[in-house]
Amino acid sequence: MPIHIDLWLWNLDRSDREVTALARPLSDDERTRAERFVKPKDQSRFAVARGRMRDILSEYTGAAPDALHFDKIGKGKPVLADGPSFNLSHSGGWAALAVAPAHPKLQMGVDIEAIRPVNPAVAQRSFSSAEQEDLGRLLPKHWMRGFFNGWTRKEAVIKATGHGLTADLQSFDVTLTPGTPAEVRASRGVLPEAADWSMINLDTGPGFCGALAVVTGTETLAPIVLREGRLPLLGTPVKTG
Repeated sequence: MPIHIDLWLWNLDRSDREVTALARPLSDDERTRAERFVKPKDQSRFAVARGRMRDILSEYTGAAPDALHFDKIGKGKPVLADGPSFNLSHSGGWAALAVAPAHPKLQMGVDIEAIRPVNPAVAQRSFSSAEQEDLGRLLPKHWMRGFFNGWTRKEAVIKATGHGLTADLQSFDVTLTPGTPAEVRASRGVLPEAADWSMINLDTGPGFCGALAVVTGTETLAPIVLREGRLPLLGTPVKTG
């Protein structure tokens, strides 16, 4: 049976009243994490990301948003003991939440990134030799898109397994050339084999990049269902179902 995944997208910049309401169900730990941000805008964005995530997950579990308890696996990946599998990412004022309702143990990661200036040395430290060769073949005008294609796809992979940034980012290869299908091409370390991965490029628009990575093994992914928001990430999110 194909694996069904829901995708939720929402804007993090809300009115003070909305921020207060969305922050209400947060745990003490989440409030502490929000307070670590220096800028009030970043504090409110974190609260909106986590608060809305709790609202959405409560719809799947039937539990109240403030009653959800998150365990941690690997290097701190939050999970719900009784499912569903989920993963959250936020950047540039937007949040993306992937949820697999019928697969509580599914290894799944999502990442969105606002495209911004980046030091090329980051690619040298984080990308495999094959990925660096692909990046080096790009025209200068395509370099930034290629870099963030690779970065979001690699982030989605390590988030799926719970390894986080402690994983050896050079131990696996992803595609990054603009226009090339998103996929894991090779895995040489502790991560699942390349053939076990399914990867989806998220059409986030000119100012963002995004990817969803799932360990599907011999199973297949059903078409992703966009439950809230729209792609590309422009304008005000709308609820679609």
